[in-house]
Amino acid sequence: MWCSARRLLPGLAVLLLLPAAGQAQDGFMFRQPAVTVSLRFGGAVPTLGGDLWDDQFDELTLRPRDLATEALAADVLVYVNSQFDIGGAFQWSQSAGDSEYRDFVWENDDPIRQTTKLRRVPVTAQLRFYPIPRGEAVAEYAWVPARFTPFLGAGIGVLWYELKQEGDFVEQGTFDIFSQSYKSSGSALAAQLLAGADYWVVPAIALSVEARYTHSSDAPSGDFDYDSMDLRGLQFSAGFSFRF
Repeated sequence: MWCSARRLLPGLAVLLLLPAAGQAQDGFMFRQPAVTVSLRFGGAVPTLGGDLWDDQFDELTLRPRDLATEALAADVLVYVNSQFDIGGAFQWSQSAGDSEYRDFVWENDDPIRQTTKLRRVPVTAQLRFYPIPRGEAVAEYAWVPARFTPFLGAGIGVLWYELKQEGDFVEQGTFDIFSQSYKSSGSALAAQLLAGADYWVVPAIALSVEARYTHSSDAPSGDFDYDSMDLRGLQFSAGFSFRF
């Protein structure tokens, strides 16, 4: 009888622990979640420095804020240990800003107008660091998450871009006005720094916020004759994280 009781004790302990652990961390019994997926929406603010953009801002009424726009972001992260995740990140933003020449007009005094479009799509490998514990194990039977998990991170990868400018322009020297479409597209190395936090409303779903800085530049191809084009910028986003 004593031997039978000894065999039953581990099972009884599990049954006693499961309800409490299950209420705190339903869905993560006996294991810690291995994958986190984040989907966010926000805004992108390009820096737009350097000779190319300086000339645009000097000649036209275009300003960096005119090319600020909405942005989408998605991350897929895999658990490494209690403080680190690794994975991949994707962002997409496309802006359009209207402008006109500062010093030139048509003969009837109408403005000479253009539209500038900029698309940036960085895809990076990411390392994310969590400075405080994301949860704790309850014996061997459950993993109980922390509600609030701030993080820092860095990434490196490729940024695909397209710059397009369409409208009417003034020929330097002759001052003739003509209609034209200019385009440059390509890819460049990109590095990122990020900071954010997840607030876990339920164990598997969190409200997520993040700020991310992207550093990148490239020698523009096509119709823009400049040595380099600044592709840097900030992105702010909020959305949801899901873990499995």
